[in-house]
Amino acid sequence: MDENTDKRDSIISRMAKLWKADEILSLKNIHRANLPSMLIFPLAIILLDLRFLDQEMSMFGLDSILLMTLAYSLAWLVSIFIKNISRALRIFCAVSAFALLIILFLPKSEIRLGIMLIYHFSVGICMACGFFAFCFSLNNSERFIDVLIVSLYYAFIDICWNIDTVRFFLEVPGIIFIMIIFVYLAFKANPELPLQKSVEKQSYSSYIVFAIYFIYFIIDQLNVYIDYEMAFTIDSFVGLGSILAVLTAIVLQLFLNRSTWHLWNLFMVFTILGLLIIIWSNESAAALGSVIFGAAGGMGYITVMYLLGCVGRREASIRFFKIACIISFLENSLVTLALDKIYALSDDNFETFAFGFILFCFLLSSLLVPALYNRLFAAEWSGDFHKLDMAEAAKTVEKYDRYENLGLTPREKEVATLILQGLTGRQISAELGISFDTVKFHTKNLYKKLGVGGRAELFSRFGIINKEKTNKE
Repeated sequence: MDENTDKRDSIISRMAKLWKADEILSLKNIHRANLPSMLIFPLAIILLDLRFLDQEMSMFGLDSILLMTLAYSLAWLVSIFIKNISRALRIFCAVSAFALLIILFLPKSEIRLGIMLIYHFSVGICMACGFFAFCFSLNNSERFIDVLIVSLYYAFIDICWNIDTVRFFLEVPGIIFIMIIFVYLAFKANPELPLQKSVEKQSYSSYIVFAIYFIYFIIDQLNVYIDYEMAFTIDSFVGLGSILAVLTAIVLQLFLNRSTWHLWNLFMVFTILGLLIIIWSNESAAALGSVIFGAAGGMGYITVMYLLGCVGRREASIRFFKIACIISFLENSLVTLALDKIYALSDDNFETFAFGFILFCFLLSSLLVPALYNRLFAAEWSGDFHKLDMAEAAKTVEKYDRYENLGLTPREKEVATLILQGLTGRQISAELGISFDTVKFHTKNLYKKLGVGGRAELFSRFGIINKEKTNKE
């Protein structure tokens, strides 16, 4: 009895701490130099969404949409063998651009479907390369804007897809325009980083965020099947729900600096509410159900992708990237095929099965609050959320260098700024694209000029409280 009470108190106390957990994001941390790497991932997602080019054909007993999904999933599997991310991005970007030009001017045929499979495979490789940059080249604020761009795109499509003028623009000139920008940025981006190729095991944080990603994918796919079966959702209202998700994320993250844990819970709650309205209500409630449905999807996507990028950056390992690629392959191939089979065999009981599974996931995430608190939202790796704002740190270093005539070099200023943000030597190496030995050389010179003996004295020298340490305490 006492043991059960202790467990219940542990869950409640950690829920309270998660409720108060904060994250510091700022638009000041978006760097112009990072824009090519920052936009590759969302543009690849947009280019993959060629909904107006549906072949409505079959091959090998599989419909065209499923075939294109499998081609895209295969790209993720192949991506684990890529050695040079920048080169692969440019090669497959050129292949996808060439394939798109052929697709746009060919009539529906098996040849066109075959080229569409090549296109989806090529864009899938580009998306994997973009995901690499998303994890390892960007900071938290840039990742946050990335996922908002994707959510706003889907909101725009849902709201405007039935407007003839918008649809005409997207079908040919729009997609060509986006591809031109994509090719330009692919040749400007340089997502290669000197990552830690550590042979050590991934941290528990990685496995927890992968589990959350997997749960989200299944829930999202179940929602797609229910939407197709019930046909009660209204696209324009789903789009409004996506906009609501974006606005909620902006308020929580940028204005209130609250944890993404809030968005994850809203995703689960809104998903259940939306399904209750859509499945067991009538068509008169379709508008409300569609808004809640759209908001749930947007919140889930924003939360999962943002967390994946943040944990990936903290891990700074090729192993993390390869595991993410394998999971994406399994999700888009085996899991998709399995759900398609379950849907075909379930007759009229699929909605009940889907709702039961989603409710189970909600209860499971509630029971895992201690693990979420210790390993994800409040663990040591999440110090990146609580660290000093990058712009503020750089301004502090510049001010002290100017007023005290320290004579810091530009590189020493960069190293000092990143140390004040709480980054380790390895992470600074990845951030600046220099070797770990070079980081140690600049750090040694920095300490000598400042007259300090270590990080604690450096923080004190700049009059800054170590926020990461404070949060851990």
